[in-house]
Amino acid sequence: MARHRPAAAAAVLAVALAGAACGGGADQGTQPAPDVTTFEQGGFDDLPLVPRSDPFGPRSETGGVVARTYRAVGVSPQGVIEFYRRVLPDAGWDPAEPAFRDDTATRQDWVTADRRLEVSASPVPDRRDPSAPQDAVQYSLVLRPRP
Repeated sequence: MARHRPAAAAAVLAVALAGAACGGGADQGTQPAPDVTTFEQGGFDDLPLVPRSDPFGPRSETGGVVARTYRAVGVSPQGVIEFYRRVLPDAGWDPAEPAFRDDTATRQDWVTADRRLEVSASPVPDRRDPSAPQDAVQYSLVLRPRP
């Protein structure tokens, strides 16, 4: 069990990196960042997004690591991971290790020869808010160079 705590902590850290402010409208498929030169073609801006996703907080870039959190409606945390299981292999990504799942988060890491992508998803934190969609999840993408 102790082995899973770092994965859950990483999921929480990714969410924290994204900040608490809600983003604007969805950009269905890309995450534009015209000034970013951290990754070449096939990098963060080319990652597919779960349908019906909106950015949740700002994009974070530190030391070659790019992260952003999204909110998606009409999908479960496991559904987010399944979406990436379907689309990433065709783009050259391989699963890094078995998916992690506990009561609060689901996570799967993916790798290419030179990059690692961490995908984590959890239920929207505050289900008590009557204005929040009840079938929403929050998911984070963290892309880093692979050592």
